[in-house]
Amino acid sequence: MTLCSNVLGVFPAALLLVSLPSIVPAQTPPAHVHPALAPQAEHVPAATLKHYVATAKDGLVFRSATSDPASRTLVVRREKAGDVELHDHMNDVIVVQAGKATMVMGGHAEGQRQIRPGEWIGGRIDRGQSYAMRPGDVLWIPAGIPHQMLIAPGGSFTYLAIKSPK
Repeated sequence: MTLCSNVLGVFPAALLLVSLPSIVPAQTPPAHVHPALAPQAEHVPAATLKHYVATAKDGLVFRSATSDPASRTLVVRREKAGDVELHDHMNDVIVVQAGKATMVMGGHAEGQRQIRPGEWIGGRIDRGQSYAMRPGDVLWIPAGIPHQMLIAPGGSFTYLAIKSPK
């Protein structure tokens, strides 16, 4: 690689950095919003997340990971397999925190029941694919894909579930 091609490769990135102040919105609230009512950032330490899911009832415990009422991020701990799930309008991102599990997804869901509009559970998955999940793994499940989490007997699995609209 020549010096000329190195410089030309760096130039667009440098141009972007120079223009960032003009394209990144300000982090201060608009003048008409009282500072006490402006949204605040929140840090939730790992120990707090672990405390949130310390006691499972019937093999499952979950709660919002932050105090944001609009948050769609849950911290979840499972001690047994979950039902087959299918969300018509929501994607799931799973970020594994602790333990081991197998996610079966894809294929065709049979025998599900609707629990609320766009949300289906139960039944079984036919011709799904299995994925072994370990701490640090990330799994994206698009809306409309059936999925089921399997936990080995005596096991425990903790993860963040981040929901986003289709």
